[in-house]
Amino acid sequence: MTCSIITITYNNLAGLRKTAEFVAAQTYRDMEWVVVDGASTDGTREWLDNAQCTMRNLQILSEPDKGVYDAQNKGIGLAKGDFCFFLNAGDTFCGADVVARMMADCEGADIVYGNELVVDAEGRVVEHCKGVDDPGFVDLYNSCMKHQATFIRRCLFDKYGKYDSTMRICADFDWFFRVIAFHDEVRLLYKDVDVAYFENTGLSYHNPALCARERKQILDRLMPARLQRDYETIARYPRLTRVRRQWLPNILLRVVNRLMK
Repeated sequence: MTCSIITITYNNLAGLRKTAEFVAAQTYRDMEWVVVDGASTDGTREWLDNAQCTMRNLQILSEPDKGVYDAQNKGIGLAKGDFCFFLNAGDTFCGADVVARMMADCEGADIVYGNELVVDAEGRVVEHCKGVDDPGFVDLYNSCMKHQATFIRRCLFDKYGKYDSTMRICADFDWFFRVIAFHDEVRLLYKDVDVAYFENTGLSYHNPALCARERKQILDRLMPARLQRDYETIARYPRLTRVRRQWLPNILLRVVNRLMK
């Protein structure tokens, strides 16, 4: 299996250089690095031109874009690998063997995913987001798929479309929700592997109002209001959801749902 690591960046040369070290350290050889730069003015393009002389399989695109997801879509368009993985400037892998472990024995999977570690500006781990094995609809409603921990078969973007570039925060939630929740044929493979460190300094962590508006826009497009009310109620009780997956009969779940309303 070949893998395309896609990194988007804009005026973050320090973060890009840190990410580059972890990409170059990967033991998996059958991969490429695709860097999409939004026409930075901090020396990023010059550094990339120099890096291209020393790094194998590095693709570079440097031009203005319309935001994060427009840049990621450009990266998908350039990618040649069987799988795409998004590791943006400043984010890093949790180890040198991460890609090798995630790409091992995944021939039958469309999406391979693991765990994400959220770090603050000082690099301290503030949250360990474990993936959910065999997620249900409620798990996806609760945004259980983490972008920086997920390897996506590239052909899925041809079949189901790329990211909605009109969104600033939630286009990844939109893509995972509409592709996985409504298509049983998409084959998932969870591996209990810590994949990447994700910096919580970006827009999604510091603009919850915008995040809520975009999420509501997505749900209004995909789900009727009555169904949204039911899932909003269930989603308030994640422990119940986990228990249900293990042994709670459906008839008891319906009773509990009525009581919670």
